[in-house]
Amino acid sequence: MSAHLFSIMFFFALTVLLPINSTVFPSGDGVAKPKLQVQTRSLWDESSIDNNGTVTQCTDLTHHDHPCVGSAKLQMFTGSYLAFTYFFTFLTLYMVNRHTRCILRIRQDYLGTQSTITDWTFHITGIPKELKDENRIRQLVEKLNIGDVVSVTLCHNWAPVDKLVADRSKELRELERAWSVLHWKRQDILKAKQEQAVRSTSFSVDQHDLLDIEDVTLG
Repeated sequence: MSAHLFSIMFFFALTVLLPINSTVFPSGDGVAKPKLQVQTRSLWDESSIDNNGTVTQCTDLTHHDHPCVGSAKLQMFTGSYLAFTYFFTFLTLYMVNRHTRCILRIRQDYLGTQSTITDWTFHITGIPKELKDENRIRQLVEKLNIGDVVSVTLCHNWAPVDKLVADRSKELRELERAWSVLHWKRQDILKAKQEQAVRSTSFSVDQHDLLDIEDVTLG
């Protein structure tokens, strides 16, 4: 998703924003240019103090390739960046929402192929008071179009159920560990039997060759 999103952003930045930036600032953004000449008058200079007692500061803009404030070029520049900021924001939200729905659809399709109770059961918490009814919950879930609801069970104390689920997960991990050890030992036993069979075959061949040699000697 991120590669697709940044590819679209790079395309619009290269085809739209870069030409606008080159038109408004033909010589660049001014990063490598010398600093602007700033002339500050003395605090005691009467000509630099207005009627309110504030000090004025005079700035000499020596570079004239930058657009003036209020010009059409500057308005086009700022307007385009503002528009593309909103565009990139909504594009990001759209891509995230689209891929989230795709992942949920794939997950539901996978769960639809399963037949165990744990794959068909989900836990809902934080139910409002007006929905604390089995029929209302059934109608709400069926409106999501994720399948038919077989049964709904309301439970006000989930602590025993959570403990049973935790115990089940622990037992499953122990069972998986034991199965892994058993599978590993079976592989070792099978390998040992194959090596023993190879040695037995080799020993039989050697005995047969020895008998042939004795027959030739006796003859």
